[in-house]
Amino acid sequence: MDKITENVVGEVEAYNSNEKFVKTPMRMLAYASPSYATDDEIAVYYEIVYHASARDVSISNVNVDLLYARLQWDSKSISRGKKRIIDALAGLSQKGFISIDCNGEEIKATTYLVIRTPRNRSKLFDEKVVSDGTVYTGWTPVTELIMKIAKADEKNIGQRLKVLTYVLWRNNIQYAVSFDEWANVLKVSPSTAKRIIKSLKGEGIIKVKSGVYYTDDYGNVRQEINQYSVNDEPEADEDGYKPTITQRHSKLMKVADLLMATTDRRMTKRINLFEYGSELSEDDMYIYLTTECLLVKEWGKKRFNAISKNASGKEMVESWESKARMMMANPKQEPRKIEVITTVENNPTTVKFDISNFVKIEEDPHTLAFRERQRAFKEKQEQERIKTEEEEKERFIREMFELEEEYENAV
Repeated sequence: MDKITENVVGEVEAYNSNEKFVKTPMRMLAYASPSYATDDEIAVYYEIVYHASARDVSISNVNVDLLYARLQWDSKSISRGKKRIIDALAGLSQKGFISIDCNGEEIKATTYLVIRTPRNRSKLFDEKVVSDGTVYTGWTPVTELIMKIAKADEKNIGQRLKVLTYVLWRNNIQYAVSFDEWANVLKVSPSTAKRIIKSLKGEGIIKVKSGVYYTDDYGNVRQEINQYSVNDEPEADEDGYKPTITQRHSKLMKVADLLMATTDRRMTKRINLFEYGSELSEDDMYIYLTTECLLVKEWGKKRFNAISKNASGKEMVESWESKARMMMANPKQEPRKIEVITTVENNPTTVKFDISNFVKIEEDPHTLAFRERQRAFKEKQEQERIKTEEEEKERFIREMFELEEEYENAV
């Protein structure tokens, strides 16, 4: 089946001599219309068209067992997985995407099914369906590679397939997608939609072009809607290794965009405010309180508010603010000057003190031994203190990151 004519609807197309794809009607994603397909229905539709007959590409000869073998839904409850396929077939038939001939038998796992897709091209591809002001028409090619990526998470095959199909369609027409629109397309809440998109981005499956930041007429920092594209398959090295984009890499790419947009040059030396999950301190609070960059103010406010949702986090933020305001009231002095002032304060009887002329006097062995024990004791105390602080800091960072993840998904 090297090439199938384009005047037949629902066929598996072949191009570049080897890559095949299924034409997926975009009306399936018209979320505010009766044509909208569920996650299960869009996945089953792909498998039906994929198994088109060599003699007549508008016909698929399948049964539920075959479709289940391809999708592997609910592997812990096979009967429930097969019921999902039966329900999806009924939904696709009711919405006019397919017709089913089962010789009048009740559809069961082994029932022989002859499934047809409409021969009339206009019914699936040319007819325009308006959904929430957007026109859904035509089709999008879903390749075997795209379906393979969707099947990487067997619990969410249809959901992932929807995201990838929608991204391919919107990318072709250079159109951005808001999280409210993602929520409608996926039939989930905006926060869940954001989590799904973020997860696919973290896997390196899709690329997100962040909307540019701007200031509205009221001085508020706003961001344009993001644009999406399916990530090209990474090129293999000579040894066959294919690098992937990690979540850490994705975050750093976003930080780079923010650093390009900020007017506060201090952020180039300390990027913590721009990087979720990074450790914050009074230094970051100092930057936040003294910056004139609206972008830094917006990010600082968002991060500190998220951390303050927890009682211990709120206490930490208040401590940072207190220390930062002390820094603002007392600008940092030169280390040399601090050293001299401290020495003079600790030696009030000294009239004049020039640390550059100070000569160390040799002490007797008993005094040296005593001082060494003191030094060793203080060093041990300091090591224990540092260890305790690091453990507490790691615990706090984990807690802070969880809070920020929850907060980011909620906004």
